[in-house]
Amino acid sequence: MQNGKIKNGLLKLDSVQIEVGDESLVIQKAECRLDENSLILEKNMLVNWQDCITKISGTVTNYFENNPGLNLKIISKNISLRKLNEKISGNLSFEGNIKNSFKNPKINGNLFGNKIGVSSEIINSFSTQLEYQRSNLIFHSGKFLFERQPVNFSGNISLNSKILADSKINFRFTSEEFQLRLKNAKPKGKIVIIATGNLKKPVIECNISNIGLASEIVDFNNLEGKLRYFDNKFMFDFHNIDNSLAFWGSGTDIFDLLKMDLKFQSKNLSMHKFFKKNSKWIKYIRPKISSEFDIRVNSGKIFCDGMLEFQKDSKTQISGKIFVKGDLPRFESPQKNQ
Repeated sequence: MQNGKIKNGLLKLDSVQIEVGDESLVIQKAECRLDENSLILEKNMLVNWQDCITKISGTVTNYFENNPGLNLKIISKNISLRKLNEKISGNLSFEGNIKNSFKNPKINGNLFGNKIGVSSEIINSFSTQLEYQRSNLIFHSGKFLFERQPVNFSGNISLNSKILADSKINFRFTSEEFQLRLKNAKPKGKIVIIATGNLKKPVIECNISNIGLASEIVDFNNLEGKLRYFDNKFMFDFHNIDNSLAFWGSGTDIFDLLKMDLKFQSKNLSMHKFFKKNSKWIKYIRPKISSEFDIRVNSGKIFCDGMLEFQKDSKTQISGKIFVKGDLPRFESPQKNQ
């Protein structure tokens, strides 16, 4: 040391615990070379936070000053998502760089992971470019697979340093032809989802257009609508371009034991494709159906009260009404991929 400055030196750390607020970091191992202006991590510094292990290498300049400069490479594994929201499980990995200064770090890199649980659903092949500056996390070119179907996303998280779960979010998710895997049908459509609010209680706005069935047994004629989810409650409203089909309602526990009240109406809805595909003796009939139903779903049980009206068919002269009231077969949620 000369004139109060270090000319050169070697610093070794092993099992050093650092308290940061309510969190505890452990530097498992570090070896640093020091000169007058720089602290150089000769070998990877290993830092442990909860179950997350981070390797850091690079240079810290002006390390005795109030705001040291940073030029670091960072690799993190086992970043737990449970800390963000109790309904999210799984781990992520990150590879990137930390630059600029200690008080205003800039982070750029890639975030990725697999088998991420969101309530009862699983997300695979998750990846995104990540940028951080001034307590703002920005996600670019994000993508993942849900039910084996590609979803793209972008957005940002404005971090709350005191309570992480209160961090504000703003995300946009899109899928051009998303298909749900239900037991007896495969509805598909273009989906745009906007997520706002905070990590603890997000507000989800879902717009779905061009809805149809993969097997095309019913012509939905540009069915579209919206779904809104907040604080375990949801509302929805769907209709098609000629108003031959409409349904709306609300409910709770969409990811668990579904509870829902639904009103369903149709006006001269064509069922020709359905009968043509499923019945030989009736395939030449071109029936159109009008209906009104009140449907209640509670923990898999379905109660239905309503009416079906068949318009007169030119070939058979068949017409009339059927009134329906009572319990229907139990609802089965979408099948999950193993």
